[in-house]
Amino acid sequence: MNARKPQRFRYSQARRRHRYHLLRSRSQPSSPAAQAACAQRCRSHNFGGNGGRIRATLAKMEFLMDALFIEEGRYTQDTRPIRIDTPLGKDVFLLRHFRGQEGYSQLFQYDVDLLSHKRDIRAEDIIGEAVQVTIGADGGAPRVFSGHVSYFESTGLEKRGLYGYKAVLVPWLWFLGKNTDCRVFQNMTAPKILEAVFTEAGFSDFRFTGLYNEYPELEYCVQYRESDLNFALRLMEQEGIYFYFEQAQKRHLLVLADDKSTNALMEPRKIEHSSRPRNGGYIQEWRRTYQYFSGKWSLSDFNFEKSDQSLLAECSALNELRGASAYERFDYPGAFGDQDRGRRLTKLRMEEEESRFTRVNGRSNLPHLLVGRKFMLESEECVTDNRKSFVVTAVRHYAYEGGYTSADSPESADKEKSVYFNRFECLPDNVSFRPALSTPKPRIDGVQTAIVCGKSGDEIYTDEYGRIKVQFHWDRYGERNENSSCWVRVATPWAGKKWGSMGIPRVGQEVVTTFLEGDPDRPLVIGGVYNKGNMPPYSLPDNKSRFGVKSQSTKGGQTSNYNEISFDDKKGEESLNIHAEKDFNMEVKNNIGANAKGHSTSSIGGNASDSVAGNSSLSVGGDHSVSVTGKQNVSVTGAQTHSVTGAQTLNVGADQTESVSGNITQNATNQTLTLSADQTVSATNQKVNLGAAQEVTASSQKFTISGLQSVQADAQTVTVTGKTTTTATDIDLAAGGNISLRVGGTSIQINDGGVTITIGGSSIKVDGAGVSVSGPMIKLN
Repeated sequence: MNARKPQRFRYSQARRRHRYHLLRSRSQPSSPAAQAACAQRCRSHNFGGNGGRIRATLAKMEFLMDALFIEEGRYTQDTRPIRIDTPLGKDVFLLRHFRGQEGYSQLFQYDVDLLSHKRDIRAEDIIGEAVQVTIGADGGAPRVFSGHVSYFESTGLEKRGLYGYKAVLVPWLWFLGKNTDCRVFQNMTAPKILEAVFTEAGFSDFRFTGLYNEYPELEYCVQYRESDLNFALRLMEQEGIYFYFEQAQKRHLLVLADDKSTNALMEPRKIEHSSRPRNGGYIQEWRRTYQYFSGKWSLSDFNFEKSDQSLLAECSALNELRGASAYERFDYPGAFGDQDRGRRLTKLRMEEEESRFTRVNGRSNLPHLLVGRKFMLESEECVTDNRKSFVVTAVRHYAYEGGYTSADSPESADKEKSVYFNRFECLPDNVSFRPALSTPKPRIDGVQTAIVCGKSGDEIYTDEYGRIKVQFHWDRYGERNENSSCWVRVATPWAGKKWGSMGIPRVGQEVVTTFLEGDPDRPLVIGGVYNKGNMPPYSLPDNKSRFGVKSQSTKGGQTSNYNEISFDDKKGEESLNIHAEKDFNMEVKNNIGANAKGHSTSSIGGNASDSVAGNSSLSVGGDHSVSVTGKQNVSVTGAQTHSVTGAQTLNVGADQTESVSGNITQNATNQTLTLSADQTVSATNQKVNLGAAQEVTASSQKFTISGLQSVQADAQTVTVTGKTTTTATDIDLAAGGNISLRVGGTSIQINDGGVTITIGGSSIKVDGAGVSVSGPMIKLN
């Protein structure tokens, strides 16, 4: 080893002398700015040490010449096939390394390593700005890659006085990942929702011309606590929409597609493949891969408006892979409400599954391999794929521009070789590509509260299913009206076929909502809660023992207008309270039983009417009092019986009329009837049986009997202070003893022996023996 050291030393010294004389032969910087830069560079480095006069002078001259080349623009990208353009100016950055990937349904990302003669570049001047990378192609137009700087880093001083930087380039769609929001989209198709998201974010470089399928309106689609980017990605994945970017001069265009027929041809259309090195652009590696897949997809869901229908949707693979039909992927819920929608979503999932069956992985030196473009392969080695068409689905680019720090001079640096190659992935162009469901949908695993909404002026806003509209607290765009949400179902303890419980939440109330399967698109109201604006119906904690239901009259009701059923469970004061703001209707198809251990009070402000189809019975253990301020009418179609064990008193302040169509039978031990005015009795038949005496005292009495009157009594006294009139078709008086009629000194005596009429001193007696007449004077005609 000691013998080799002088050789290395001599070689190094010779090389340094050569460079020393070369540098001494060159001119000094001409401009004052270049001279100042050279002086600054010399001062910023330490040239002392034990290297000797030649080494120190050589190093100093190298830094002086580096400053000269940089300050006077000797480093340029003009003749280089790999370069970068930025808003900071021409050749401020020199592109050294380029690595990037792009593909179907993915955001491209390009990582670049840069060099610059400036060491004080501010990140604020470059980050977020649009830049462009250009890669030349042999015999073709150069390929451009445009993007926005999302990351910028200074890596420090490199060789030859250049400073290193790193940057990451991304598409404009990447910036949507910086927006996080909660909002609701209603009755819009997926493309319309995507257009709204892109436009509201301030971007217009997108195109929907690749969409051929029909998209239904989504009744309710929620972006919940997720970025605009994730929301857009998962919506596209759900609908089977894939995207890619078309690069152009200083811009890139987002293209959305859903059908393989949208794949455009690549230029050149035919690409050769060879595993042996050759000149020009060609495919260097071509590997066909295969992957097993499930042969069937099935989805199902439930639609309450079609509760008796099965929504199961099934789709089998087109590729008859042996044994694959035995394996099925099933999922629930499928996020659809009808079978047509279910079949379409199931078909999308099956196409996604089947598209992974075969892929091609390859390597090439062709920068113009564009994602979304198709080409024809020409290969003598891959016979099965020769002259078949494929579409590029992903590309990873690698490029290197050498010579900026390794060459002795910029002139020699320009002669360093540039390197470019890529690795790509493609599909046969007859296979439909579908993005995988890789972007997770947000879940709401707990419950939330919301405010019930409706049309202006409505206190209750509902549909035929009792559904309501709500606005969630996170919805800052809603206007608390009938458009704040979809129709939301309301849970109830019972829900039968035309039976169950019902209580529709009213506008302004705060309700508790859950979400089926945690899906923000499927809310369900499960209850209500009080808040400062809607306090409980009973003041608390004073009425903490109360339980009940209290409503409010609508429309325009106040707190004093309500219906209520409530309980008070306070010990010793237990009660059940029922309040009807207007009518109280009760229907019982069988029996009603009421048992009050204490008192019962009924107060009716208006009229009262009882209708009993069968029998009615009233049993009173004590006294019974009926007080009628106005008139009282009792109508009995059949018989009526009053049974009084004690005394009965009937007081009538005015007239009393009794009308009997049939017979009247009165049985009493004694009867006293006192009339201060007239009495009129009108009857078709009347029969009075008196077991003892009857006494009638009246100022005036009138009997009108259309039929038969029968009075039977042990004794009867009728005292009339006024006038008694009896009018009848027939009058039949029957007495077991005597019948006496007296008016002053005149009388009529009737007994079993005969009849005696006495007028003053004269009399007529008629009996079985004959007629006797006596008097002061007897006249016979």
